[in-house]
Amino acid sequence: MLLETLHDLETRWASLSAQLSLWTRNLTTRANLIDKQLALLPDLQWTWTKTREAAQGSDTPLEIRQRIDRVLAAIVQTESTLQKRRATLSWACFLRAGVRALLGETPGCQVDG
Repeated sequence: MLLETLHDLETRWASLSAQLSLWTRNLTTRANLIDKQLALLPDLQWTWTKTREAAQGSDTPLEIRQRIDRVLAAIVQTESTLQKRRATLSWACFLRAGVRALLGETPGCQVDG
């Protein structure tokens, strides 16, 4: 009876460990994707800022200048959203690492934020 219980617990821990490994890989993949997206934003912002500067110094129609301003605002909003998502992933990874440590496993989550 005791051996059966121990075997059952071992099976459950193995299943939990496998699930945590999957979550850790998913968190790391998502964090890497967000990092790549965040890395693109400064160049986009620079390009659109220069576009706005050029439009202000010319006869560019008002609606085009307004559109440029909306694009710049969207870039700022996107950066804010991505930073929040990144912070959430970092926190989730931290929690998963704690659980893995309790299981006596290597945390393995590569999410720095």
